[in-house]
Amino acid sequence: MEIIKACDKVFLEKYTLDISYDFDALTKLTGKNIKLIERKDVESYSFLPLSEEKDKKTNKNVALLVFGDPLIATTHTELLLEAKQRGLETRIIHNISILNVISRTGLQPYKFGKIASIPFWQENIEYRPCGFYNLLEQNQKIGAHTLFLLDLNPIDNKYLSPGLAIEMLIKCEMLKKKQIINEDTLFIVCSRLCSNTEKIVVGKYNKIKSIGFGLPPHCIIIPSPPHFKEQ
Repeated sequence: MEIIKACDKVFLEKYTLDISYDFDALTKLTGKNIKLIERKDVESYSFLPLSEEKDKKTNKNVALLVFGDPLIATTHTELLLEAKQRGLETRIIHNISILNVISRTGLQPYKFGKIASIPFWQENIEYRPCGFYNLLEQNQKIGAHTLFLLDLNPIDNKYLSPGLAIEMLIKCEMLKKKQIINEDTLFIVCSRLCSNTEKIVVGKYNKIKSIGFGLPPHCIIIPSPPHFKEQ
């Protein structure tokens, strides 16, 4: 909080994760005129100073606020590289992320494999990319749990629901026929982890599809055979 107060300009980016918060309370707490920016602003680096050499007199301390850990999203990693190329000094304040809180499920973090993102499939296009399904297969071969992060587009108010994401996994199974998902597959759906409205549901698809999970963020876990302590 002290670092935010010390900055001349403060921006808040909400594309990579959009959760409920009191914006007015945040501005009062920091005493700053916080500007909301979209993904295109972050990707165009429009809020970054040009360079330390050119703008020594006008350079100001700039803060970009994001939800979760800032370097989990590749967008923010690229932003950091751009700042370094411009000769700008950077400082990263790490925060809690999904990787820290998946232990809320009772599963042990060190038993997780590669993380997969399930993107929206484009409408009116027959091609259905199943990279996330392939990654599930890789993790299952080594006995690792698989964490799926679900796509979101806050600008258009679009959020991939857990039910639809599981349907996509099932469709990939029908296409690939690797026999890694069936009617007995166990899914763990996590919604708004570590918030006051946290919801964790464990069940097969027939149970999951009829449940309303409410507002995002959501993620899905397909567990490998559990350790006896996890069980």
